Amino acid sequence: MSTLGDRLKAARKKRGLTQENAAKLLGVGRATLANWEVGRADPSTDDIRSMARLYNVTADYLLDLEPITHSPLPARDSWKQAPDFPAALLLISEIQDAHGLSPAQAMDMVKEASEFFNFRLPDMDIRQKAAHTSGKASLGGSGIFRKRKQHKPK
Repeated sequence: MSTLGDRLKAARKKRGLTQENAAKLLGVGRATLANWEVGRADPSTDDIRSMARLYNVTADYLLDLEPITHSPLPARDSWKQAPDFPAALLLISEIQDAHGLSPAQAMDMVKEASEFFNFRLPDMDIRQKAAHTSGKASLGGSGIFRKRKQHKPK
């Protein structure tokens, strides 16, 4: 397994630079560069960044790091394919109608409720959390989802 110093030296040589030339370009002394290459000292983050640029390699290469692969992000509207999406739309619509809110205001209300329950109920298992967040049945008849009765002037 190669060391940081081995990779620094190999990258420098591959660019055709002497220690003296590379040290000048990096703004350090030749002895400093030599100490990095033999492992007597470690370069700073800024020095690694400068060497990566000068040697035309990545800092990950110099540090012998495996590249991190990320799974692709889901499609923008893929959440609409979730099994609970129709129920969520119905809930938002009921909140909107019951409180005379705009769709954005109703979404904000649902988001705040979701954040509240995720914060307050993190240790509950899924069935318990569902009982607390399932809508009308869990509200103990508080009626926040019921449509307000329109009082007609007489």
